[in-house]
Amino acid sequence: MAGDFQTAAAAIILCAGKGTRMGSANINKVAFDCAGVPVVRRIVENMRQGGVTRFVIVVGHRAESVMSALSGVPGVLYAYQAEQHGTGHAAGCGLAVLEDIGFKGRVLISMGDKIVSPRIVRELLGSMASSGTGEACIGVQPNPGKTSKGHVVMQDGRVLGIVEAKDIRRASDEGRQIRLCGREFSPQAVAETPYVNAALYAFDVKALGEALKTLNPDNAQGELYLTDAVEYFAQRGDVAFYRADPAEMPTYSTRLELRKIARQFLRRASEFASDGLCAAFVAKYGDRPCVITSSPGRINLMGRHIEHRGGSTNMMATNQRMTFVVSPREDDLVRIANLDSSFPEAE
Repeated sequence: MAGDFQTAAAAIILCAGKGTRMGSANINKVAFDCAGVPVVRRIVENMRQGGVTRFVIVVGHRAESVMSALSGVPGVLYAYQAEQHGTGHAAGCGLAVLEDIGFKGRVLISMGDKIVSPRIVRELLGSMASSGTGEACIGVQPNPGKTSKGHVVMQDGRVLGIVEAKDIRRASDEGRQIRLCGREFSPQAVAETPYVNAALYAFDVKALGEALKTLNPDNAQGELYLTDAVEYFAQRGDVAFYRADPAEMPTYSTRLELRKIARQFLRRASEFASDGLCAAFVAKYGDRPCVITSSPGRINLMGRHIEHRGGSTNMMATNQRMTFVVSPREDDLVRIANLDSSFPEAE
């Protein structure tokens, strides 16, 4: 067991941000529902299927909603980022937890608003071996042109570093070159690189600790960038890169974007048609992507209707329950029907 622990893969998932574009002051961005499952829970389970066994969730804003979303999930630890000072600082908070438990081996780092497929996790971790030192691999995606993502600078097939979009604009405004690994590049040349950063990384834990010590906030945002660590690894040897399919790692910033992603995880009602409820749904509405949800009835002994004001309740479930088969629509219309004909349909 000890040997397996020392060589297993871990993940640091950065979930401390406020996610203001989601429009909620009460729920962290990663705790929102995605086709019946909180986003962060989907991320953890996908990574587990990809070979990760230990998870450090870096929390900050509305940490309790993130922890609630992961309640009962094994192998999860938490690191608290009290103040946000950039992705490099957040990664350091997570790394400190792994160091405390004596973890050694590979660590994958990802953002909490990115649902990475198990295949990408497996292949990214496997690609580390192809680097010169076996210490670092970064996920890249084709440069779409105008983008806010960091640009991956390469020369002669070697990764030299990553430059954030705001720092490219800063260098251009100041009329200076961008320096990486002792070489200089014009801001325009950096902006036209073939790849951008997919914000997905794999590092050797021990080497990452040394790399994070070299970071400084002398940049356009005054933060510690995790992306700056890539140049540190490039100076030590080749940094492997993995071309990640954007379709297999969807990212969201708004509720509308999350709703679109959620539909990718919905299964069609016909897959459950052996159940009388689903068969009735297919017969009435057709075979559509759906969510099946079930809630038990409850007896409320005290504190009725006060939990939403922070009060305590005392309740217990009954052997009666209500089950729904629900499918999303493109408009604001709601149609509802019941298996029991004594309940009329409504719209």
